[in-house]
Amino acid sequence: MQKIRAIGLTVKNADRSQEFYTKALSFEFVSDITVEGQNYSELEGVEGAKIRIVTLQLGDEQIELMEYLNVEGKPIPKDSQSNDLWFQHLAIAVSDIDRAFAHLRSFPIVPISTAPQTIPPENQEAA
Repeated sequence: MQKIRAIGLTVKNADRSQEFYTKALSFEFVSDITVEGQNYSELEGVEGAKIRIVTLQLGDEQIELMEYLNVEGKPIPKDSQSNDLWFQHLAIAVSDIDRAFAHLRSFPIVPISTAPQTIPPENQEAA
């Protein structure tokens, strides 16, 4: 059986991102490792990459927060669109979207949507 093991997200600060994902989204800590060497540089296409990878879990799903420790990244352009190659996105299914949205609004975040996004009721296979 094949499956996706984790979704990787590049972050500027793994500690700050871990705090957000665990407190605001209820992810649980799994591991915190640092990797480097030629194999990782080739895999990531970044010469001399040294990467801190914090793995978090929500239910059966995992994410990897990847912070490049020795390579300065570029900020995501403010006018980014969802079809840009650098756009990072994941969806989390919840049973009470209004409660989840209110909880998220209690954190100092800037939402990318003007309101919660719902799965159409006719999509019976989703979530």
